[in-house]
Amino acid sequence: MVGWILLTLLLPASMAHNLKILVVLMAGMLFFMIPNMVVSSHQNTRRREIKVHLPEAIDLLEVCASSGMGLDMA
Repeated sequence: MVGWILLTLLLPASMAHNLKILVVLMAGMLFFMIPNMVVSSHQNTRRREIKVHLPEAIDLLEVCASSGMGLDMA
């Protein structure tokens, strides 16, 4: 942060203005992309959990259905 302030103070006014605009645009892009990255991470984690636990759930469903329970109760 201090580096950006020093850089804008040392640059000519037109270049400092352009640098400020660039920093604002980059920060906007970053904050625009963060929610997508977080949701994607949660999505991948949930997919991995389902892949791990789905066989166990299907086995339990099969055992319950084989013992005479209906699918709605199983």
